[in-house]
Amino acid sequence: MLLEVTYKFAVPLGIKVLTPLHPGVGQTFSSVDLPVQRDSLGYPIIYSSSIKGSIRAAFRNAYKDPNEKQKKEKEIFGSEGSSTEDTFQSKVAVLDGILFTLPVRALQNIYVYVTSPILLTRMANYMELYNALHNKGLNKQLTIDTQINENRSSDELNRELLAEVLCLDTPKSAPSGKQTEVTCLEVKRDENVRKLKEQFKLNKPLIVLKDDKVARVLIDRSLLRITRVKLNDKKTVESGPWTEEYIPQYSMFFTLLLFKDEDTMKIITETVLQKKYIFLGGKETIGKGLVELITLW
Repeated sequence: MLLEVTYKFAVPLGIKVLTPLHPGVGQTFSSVDLPVQRDSLGYPIIYSSSIKGSIRAAFRNAYKDPNEKQKKEKEIFGSEGSSTEDTFQSKVAVLDGILFTLPVRALQNIYVYVTSPILLTRMANYMELYNALHNKGLNKQLTIDTQINENRSSDELNRELLAEVLCLDTPKSAPSGKQTEVTCLEVKRDENVRKLKEQFKLNKPLIVLKDDKVARVLIDRSLLRITRVKLNDKKTVESGPWTEEYIPQYSMFFTLLLFKDEDTMKIITETVLQKKYIFLGGKETIGKGLVELITLW
């Protein structure tokens, strides 16, 4: 495997959104003036450059030796700027933060977590890379079930209504012969989904919808879109209105950190990952973008 020539170790990392997150792409001419980053299919994503920049800033603030800080930062994260003198290639590679699950408002549970086969497949691809780098045997490989041919849940559900448009029922509680105003789907409790919920420390039911299109609609409806204006000293509108898009709190992303050597992995773990909390994206000064880093498996 050619990747092993460059990178020897990997750390699977969960990114839990604690305050609304805005990994922005700048101003656009769409219905949302300042949208969040999205992948080619339209799902929210956190570009690797955003994650790496935040980890680098956290390392800079946490490294204890002031005399060695700048040198060590350059050795680990690579050189900054356009200077060609004393340049270093980064010893750390960060993959894009792919969406694992996003909270969708629910009638009984307040909210539940929703994911889909395509999101789980992307996570499984990352895990295959992790297994390859760490030479995991078949009995020790980290895997995610991506063969989803039915709706699954980590918990028993009793006519749970999601985002006012979709009803979910476990088989034993599904009513017979009743007409409802919304689509009602059967969902079965699944042990693998329960384990996935526990691994990511989710405090609400996790639901895997077999239809990616349905999950995509629910996820899009759950993004926050806030309209703002800028006021001058006289409390009159100076500019605006404009619309900003945010990923809601309690959303969960997944990424891999790749390292060239074990010492670098240990340093990043001790200075950044064990601290748990960093800021990602924009609007930091108004409390946006606080996330928790969760080392998985």
